[in-house]
Amino acid sequence: MGSRSQLLATCLEIVQNGSPSELYEVIPHIRILRAEELLEPLIQLLESEDSELSSAAATALGSLGDEKGVARLRSAYFETSSRASDGTDSFPAAIIAALGEIPSALSVEALLEIFELEKKAEAEEPIRRELVVSALGQLAQQEVKAAETELFHLLDSPEILIQKVAITELCLAYWHRPSAAPTPLLERVFKMILNGPIEISSAAAGSLASLSQLGSQRAEELMNRLLER
Repeated sequence: MGSRSQLLATCLEIVQNGSPSELYEVIPHIRILRAEELLEPLIQLLESEDSELSSAAATALGSLGDEKGVARLRSAYFETSSRASDGTDSFPAAIIAALGEIPSALSVEALLEIFELEKKAEAEEPIRRELVVSALGQLAQQEVKAAETELFHLLDSPEILIQKVAITELCLAYWHRPSAAPTPLLERVFKMILNGPIEISSAAAGSLASLSQLGSQRAEELMNRLLER
């Protein structure tokens, strides 16, 4: 696509006039450019009546990684949730995923608000709440401390599925830095292996084993204690 300026011009043209598929094609370039010039056009595109286009815009905003987009993504989610839906709209899921791509405490705040909104909705399947937990995990991988703190709190969730996703995401956040996995986290995982229901125990054991294999000395010690029991 030529120089940076030419690439930016191409991306702007597609954001303003392209199809959803064309926008998805340039998202890797948007991730590299991280150009502020793309922020407002993408925010405007969130308001498109074409759900595929608005979903692509949300994904692109996440790739842009600019925390200035967080407030608009949050607003778009709450505006969408207030409208009737047949449950097939991909836009809310795209917004949640996008927030998980923007490494900011503001993203954590927005995700927690969405989590509480979905709890009040009392859906039979906590699909969107699960997506929120996964998005918090993405932020934790980017070392957003507030996201890690909230994931730790979710280990006490009354919902087994939420606990399971939270423990997996917490440990996954340390895969690229296993020696930094904090002892309080590893010991909590160890207790969940011993005392949790089978779904939680299995997820905790798999997570602890992975960190042990990746080089966490404390995780290895705890795995050895399990083998000795």
